[in-house]
Amino acid sequence: MKRSMIALALIIATLFGAAMADDVVIARAIKLIGAEESGNNYGCAITDSNGKSSLGFMQWNATRAAALMKSVIAKDEGAAEDILGSSLTSKLKSASSLSLSSSELKLVSRLLKTDAGVSVQNEKATADVSAYFEKAASLGIKDRNALCYYCDIVHQVGTGAIKKYHVLAAKLAGGYEKITLEHMYKAALNYATYTKARRTRVYEKLVSDPIGSGSSQEQSDAILSIDGDDVIELHRYEKIELKATLEGSDEAVYWKSSSKKIAKVTKKGGVVRGIKKGYVKITAYTQSGLSDTVTIKVVKPASASKEIQRDIS
Repeated sequence: MKRSMIALALIIATLFGAAMADDVVIARAIKLIGAEESGNNYGCAITDSNGKSSLGFMQWNATRAAALMKSVIAKDEGAAEDILGSSLTSKLKSASSLSLSSSELKLVSRLLKTDAGVSVQNEKATADVSAYFEKAASLGIKDRNALCYYCDIVHQVGTGAIKKYHVLAAKLAGGYEKITLEHMYKAALNYATYTKARRTRVYEKLVSDPIGSGSSQEQSDAILSIDGDDVIELHRYEKIELKATLEGSDEAVYWKSSSKKIAKVTKKGGVVRGIKKGYVKITAYTQSGLSDTVTIKVVKPASASKEIQRDIS
C-alpha cells in the first residue's frame, strides 16, 4: 500500500513544480513538531494565551483549528454527533475561528482521539509540513537537517516571520545552498525570544540523531514504507507483526515505539504487543535516516484473553 505521507509529498511536488519532497525529512519534522507542541497527544485541546483554541498533536490554532474540526466532522459526522451533540457540531461546522469553553474543549478532545480525528490530523500534518519543506527547498536549502529545523521554526513562528530567519542563515552560510543546521540554529538564536529553549532542544535532537547524510535530492530515490493502514487497532495483550517495504536500498530495517508503556515492538522483527489503552507511534527506520510511522490504537479486549499473534501484510 502506498502510504499517505509519501503520496501527499509527491502530489505537492508535482503540483507546484518544486524539488521532490523528502518524506524522511517531512516525517521527522512532524515527529519533532508534535513532540514539542503536545507530546504527540492527538487529543490535546487547550486555550492559548490569546484566548484562542489550539487543537491536536500539532496544536493547530484559531482559524486552523476551525478548519481541522470541519475536516474531522466531515470524515465521520456520526461520531461527531454522538460525541459533541448536534449543537456543538453545528457550531464547529460554521466557525471560521475557534475560542471554545473548557467543557467544549473536553468534548472536542474526545473526537480528536477517534479514528477520524487521528486520520485527519495525520493528513493535515503531512500537507502542512510538506508545504514548509517545499518553500525551504525552493529557496535553495539542501541540507536535510537544516530543512527539518526550518519546518519546526515556521510551524511555530508563521510563514511571514520565518523570512528573517532564513535570510540571516543564508548570510551566515554565504548562500542558501550552503546553509547547514548550524547556520539555521545561529539565526534562530538571534531572533528567538521565549522560543529559545525549543530552538535549542530541536537543534540538539538533530545533532544527536541526524537525518542521514547528503541532500534531500541525493537520497530521495530510496523509500521506506510500512505496509497496511495508517491507523491500526490492537487489543491489549494482542500481538501483530508489522512489515515494511524498502525500495532503492538493501539496508536493514529496525523498529521503535514512541511509548513502551502503551505498546512495545521488537527492534528487528517488527512484532508489536499492546500494553495499555492509548495511541502510540511505531516507526520503521534505517541507519541512513529513512523512516516511516504507523499509529497503533490500543484498546481493551472484550475479555481477558491469551496473547494472539496476528500477521498483517
